[in-house]
Amino acid sequence: MKRLQLCAALVTAGAAVIAGAVAPSAGAATHSGSGLPTIRVSGSGKSFSVHVPSSVTAGRVRVVVSGGKTGAAGSLVRFASGYSFAQYRADYIKTNQLFGKSPKKAIALYDSVLKKVDYLGGPDAQPGKHTTMTVVLKPGRYTIFDDNGNSPRNGHPVVVTGPSVKRAAPASSATVRFLAGSRFGGAKTIPAHGTISIVNADTKSPHMFVLQQVKPGTTMKQIIAALQSESNKPPAFALPGGTGSDSINPGNRVTLTYSVPAGSYVELCFQPDPKTGMPHALMGMVRLVTAS
Repeated sequence: MKRLQLCAALVTAGAAVIAGAVAPSAGAATHSGSGLPTIRVSGSGKSFSVHVPSSVTAGRVRVVVSGGKTGAAGSLVRFASGYSFAQYRADYIKTNQLFGKSPKKAIALYDSVLKKVDYLGGPDAQPGKHTTMTVVLKPGRYTIFDDNGNSPRNGHPVVVTGPSVKRAAPASSATVRFLAGSRFGGAKTIPAHGTISIVNADTKSPHMFVLQQVKPGTTMKQIIAALQSESNKPPAFALPGGTGSDSINPGNRVTLTYSVPAGSYVELCFQPDPKTGMPHALMGMVRLVTAS
């Protein structure tokens, strides 16, 4: 799974090493919340497929991403009126191209895109695995796309109709928060198997949630050094376990149901900062937690 967003060109080689190591290895997730309209996503590239129920009524909706043979990452967004997935993809590609020529223009374009996109999260899955997310959607037109590549692709419409129906969220045993100043907050002990809530309490930027297993005793100093390293080798402390969600806008919240090995983990966010384009992990949005 590649966690690539606009301005991904600014991710340093060291950050890319960590990003490459955080591919989710979630086991079969428990699909809590019976009765929820369910959008199913599988595969990537030419094998990417989306199944949307014939009727998706507003309220809590479930998104299940199955990795298939290649792994998959589905990102759910709502575009501003008059802005399309094709334009979003073109702006994404142009922004990355501009970073090598004119970083100021790239950041300006990125900032303009953020004003036209409401990021609602999106579960990721390794080959043969799946991950589940729930989110409350208002009536309107949404897009779910393949985010398991170098740029957004395979946009698929999701039409949500009213009136809104109140549907219960899966029971959550912990909450992770994105805080102002690009920091993580909330529980430092999360379930190894179960459901957590992810809340973007920041008011200025979207954030993504990357949960990466690390060897016991790994320190923040080691993680920061790996992020800043120019090595193309995976860091020695990285282990296979992990899960995560794609970008979530300020004020939005999702639940994520997953299964990972118990142990030590690091939370990271690789969302580019709206003012500098620097991935938030390189600005200190890194936190050690325990899954038990």
